[in-house]
Amino acid sequence: MRNVNPVYKPKSKEYFWRRRPSEIRGYNRTLYTTTDDNEYLRVDFDLKEKRIRLYIEDKDEGGNPYYSVINNGKITVERNATSGRVSDLHQKFSKRAEIFNTIPNSDVIRLIGNNYGIGLKTRDRFPYRNEQAPKDPGQVKRRDFIPSYAIDAEKESAAKKETRGSYLSDIIDIIAGVFLCVAIYIFNHSFVTLGVLSAFIGIFVGLLDVYYREKRLNIIKMLLFLIAGVVFYIYGYYIL
Repeated sequence: MRNVNPVYKPKSKEYFWRRRPSEIRGYNRTLYTTTDDNEYLRVDFDLKEKRIRLYIEDKDEGGNPYYSVINNGKITVERNATSGRVSDLHQKFSKRAEIFNTIPNSDVIRLIGNNYGIGLKTRDRFPYRNEQAPKDPGQVKRRDFIPSYAIDAEKESAAKKETRGSYLSDIIDIIAGVFLCVAIYIFNHSFVTLGVLSAFIGIFVGLLDVYYREKRLNIIKMLLFLIAGVVFYIYGYYIL
């Protein structure tokens, strides 16, 4: 059994989840909020595809970002958004289940499927829930009035944090691919084999990005290996 830390107890009874279109590929809407402890939480979702992406910036780690992808009620990905490293995020999201259960969209809650203690079955256990903004404007905290330029800056900041891990994985892919190609060429001294391998690596890293890492395809990285593969193959087969 997992050792789950106690959930956060909200300092206030009101959590206002803002809405906007999602900039992340594979999702069309976003709900996001900032807690009283200045911790950023967001949920990207596609109701039609039954896909949910939970995201937090852990204040205990200086805002280190983590995300979890849930497809059809099953957790498929848990990663550190900066490094891309696979992590067990059960404790991190379970600690914040009380806050996520205040999401003002029952369809989104249902798709989370009670993972991390977030879902319709557990939602009624939490008294701190606010489906609508209070009618009295005086109840709304000043920090909830965010101008459009501040929202754009917040969006840009989150996107930068999430793409750092993407750049790192691209560099690792290129280094690993080049090393493998050099090793194979040293072993058999065949440009034809080298070309086929390079092209295969280009296709493989493209599929890896789209279907496993669930990030935007890096065309430059993919073409680097594909074009090199074609050149090596032509040189080895037709020129030598």
